Amino acid sequence: MDNGLAMIAVASVTTVGGIIVAFIQIFKKENREDHAMVMDALRSVHKTIGRVEDKVDRHLVWHSEGQNGNVPRGSKKA
Repeated sequence: MDNGLAMIAVASVTTVGGIIVAFIQIFKKENREDHAMVMDALRSVHKTIGRVEDKVDRHLVWHSEGQNGNVPRGSKKA
């Protein structure tokens, strides 16, 4: 192989490698953005679960304080 073909081969390999690295960097950025969106959604779900858990706990305490299971419809007592 002469020097001209060797230089073309090296340039081609370098170009392909550069393109692959560029795609990897783009996917890493997208992955970070997607990860941030998922974390925000998980925080929201965690807060909602906490509120529901508190409501269920208050409701169970309300039942145990002598209401004997007679729950008035639409009651908002806590």
